Amino acid sequence: MAVAGHEVGYDETRHLFYCDISIDAGPSYYPFVRLALAGYQPKSIPGAEVSRIVLADFAQFAPGRMAWIARDPQDPDLLKITVSGTGYRKNKSFNCASSMEMRLERWFSEEESDIGWVPVLFGSLPLQADQTLQTLTVWTAEFFHLPPIGPGARFRLVFEEYELFLGDTANGQTLPCG
Repeated sequence: MAVAGHEVGYDETRHLFYCDISIDAGPSYYPFVRLALAGYQPKSIPGAEVSRIVLADFAQFAPGRMAWIARDPQDPDLLKITVSGTGYRKNKSFNCASSMEMRLERWFSEEESDIGWVPVLFGSLPLQADQTLQTLTVWTAEFFHLPPIGPGARFRLVFEEYELFLGDTANGQTLPCG
């Protein structure tokens, strides 16, 4: 038997032990993991170092994404948006890829409004997906024009990814793939 020991913490409020475990999924796209957990006491009676094994629920984690935002040197109000990460493979029988959209939001403080983050423009900016390697997808958007920024204004870019499948419909129409 092999034990991969991790230090745990204890939450006094919830009366539960917890541990953060880093898992490198490699080029997997939305993999599932199920852990078998046990308590380990190395300074215990021989043969009683490991408690009863408990199976955790299945957990699925999202693939990593990296976003680059670059200003155009000729016009600092224009941005080039690039997002990359593991995607699923398009092929001749299933020519669909996930779609990515981006929107610009502005923070309104409590003095200005009680709304919080609000979209600056109506609608989202779609990003174009390209499969560069077997499992790497790159989404890009043409330049995006920033609104006039006053002193102290706070903005954020929100990215949303959607998976499209053959037969998916929107507003009663079948979505095209590819």
